Parts: sequence; structure tokens; C-alpha cells
Amino acid sequence: MVELPVDETVVKTLAHRYAAQQWLALAGAAWRSYLSHGRGAFLIPWSAVSGQGRLRLAYVSSLEPLASEVGRYDPRQSVVLAFVGDSALDDVNASRIAVVRLAQTRAYWFTASLMPAPPDAARVLPARLATA
Repeated sequence: MVELPVDETVVKTLAHRYAAQQWLALAGAAWRSYLSHGRGAFLIPWSAVSGQGRLRLAYVSSLEPLASEVGRYDPRQSVVLAFVGDSALDDVNASRIAVVRLAQTRAYWFTASLMPAPPDAARVLPARLATA
């Protein structure tokens, strides 16, 4: 299991770089998830950022530490991304009880607003790639 580095500067730098590099896929998938499930955020495992694992997106709509961020973002312009250690993502995938554990897990989240906007990214990117 890969966890977030202790150095917050490293986490922020790598998370923002990853978001920029993967923007088209993240924005397209976020728009489709928004249309299907409403407002939410993507949980991204740190192993995907560090290159030690594959990207496994989990779209969550009601996760307490992210609730205010999810309530404020504009889904037509931005995406809420939360970078977590692999163990937190495994917990969220396993059961709803694990949501409580996420509040106790180190995480870094922000609202990204890059181009193209999520609806445009969804039109450009084939659906099978956006949800892979």
C-alpha cells in the first residue's frame, strides 16, 4: 500500500501535476459521474500518482471531509479531486463504515478548473476511456 508522503509541499506539487497531466480523462469522467450521480469528488489513490499502481477512481457524493468542497464547486467548470493513500481507497470500496476511517486518514483535496471544461472533455474523450 502506498500512502501520501509526509512532506505537504511534495503532495501538493505532485497532486496538481497529476491533475494537469490526467485532466482530460478526469474531467470527462467527472462530468459523466455528475450526470449519473450528482455532485461528488474523485478519490485518487496515491499509488497512481507515484506510478506504483493503476488509476482506480472512486466517485463519492457524500463524504464528510469533502462535503463543503463538493457543495461549492461548479461541475460545469471544475472537478473536486481528493488524493488518498491506497488503504483509504480500499476502505471506501469495501464498505460505507470506512467513510469514517477516511476522516482519520491523511488526504489532500482541491477543486481543479482546467481546460477543457468537464462537459467538453466528456464530448472529446470516448466514454470507455473516461470510466476505465
